[in-house]
Formats: sequence, C-alpha cells, structure tokens
Amino acid sequence: MKFIYPLLLFLAASATPALSQDLCKTKVDFEVKEISKGSFEISLKSSRSISQAQVKLYDLYSGKVIQEKTVVLSSNPSLFRNVKSSRYTVLITFEGCSKGISVGGIEGIKVGEL
Repeated sequence: MKFIYPLLLFLAASATPALSQDLCKTKVDFEVKEISKGSFEISLKSSRSISQAQVKLYDLYSGKVIQEKTVVLSSNPSLFRNVKSSRYTVLITFEGCSKGISVGGIEGIKVGEL
C-alpha cells in the first residue's frame, strides 16, 4: 500500500504535460468580413472553450500589436473590429499552453486589398 500513493502521484504528474500539449493543439479558425469601406472585422472560433485567453492581433507589415484583449474563446466568435487592410497574425496564449497558438501563420491573415 505504501507504494500506491507515490505511483498515483507519478502518473498524475506525467499526465499534466500531455494535457498541456493537447491544449496547445486546439483548433482556432478565423473569418474576415468587411463591415464598411476599408474597415474589417476578424472573428475567431475555437474547437474548445478556453477561458482567460490573451489574444493579440499583430500587423505583420508594421510588426506592432494592433489590438489586444482577454476573452473566452469558444464556438461563439470573438472579434477584432475596425481592422484596416494589411496582413495579420493572431497569437493566443493561455494557462496550460506555454507556447501559445498562432492563427494565420507566417503568411498571415490577408485583410482587404493589398
């Protein structure tokens, strides 16, 4: 019986990194819509609900963070509004995924006519 508790602790500790890596594989889709001439919105939909997600919209041309917010990502879209034409990437970080999730990748999310 003495050895059961250390074994259970070991198994629980071993499962934690696997769970963290699994969270980092959460699929996040995006959609771009023009809301008025030259002004767009980017919506994000996640395959899994993530509370307290820190979401940053980076302009790949300027290298700057354009918008930043803390949201609950889920199947209901989270939005960036009044986005101008450019190429963007979105970085999502949250507890349980230290490396974060990149949406748009290296080529970026094309918004508007460039």
